[in-house]
Amino acid sequence: MYDYRRAITNDIKEYINDNQMFPEPDETYDDYIQRLEEDLWDVDEITGNGPFYYASEEECEDYVGHGLSYLVEVLTDWDLELAKNENFHGAPARYLDCLIRCYLLYECIEKAVEELGYTFET
Repeated sequence: MYDYRRAITNDIKEYINDNQMFPEPDETYDDYIQRLEEDLWDVDEITGNGPFYYASEEECEDYVGHGLSYLVEVLTDWDLELAKNENFHGAPARYLDCLIRCYLLYECIEKAVEELGYTFET
């Protein structure tokens, strides 16, 4: 079963390490989280919200199928209505997957930073 939170968190940790996006010496926790969110929003392998895509349509169909509760959550929290929004008519699974990944991004960044064990001055 595909676990969006675990997958995104792992993708973020890998991306941070591969791209050396470590906290700056005087950077606060909040500033680091915000910087990561701004930088990662358009990264294909994190959100799928870029010019390319990290997975095939078939893979995304499977992911979204396992993450329908997240899809309902994002549609509710972001006040999106499938029936009234022309972007959703016949929306490919990649689009729906991207919505879920963008929705969970902030939470997963916080989890990734926690798991990486970074400490910050308070």
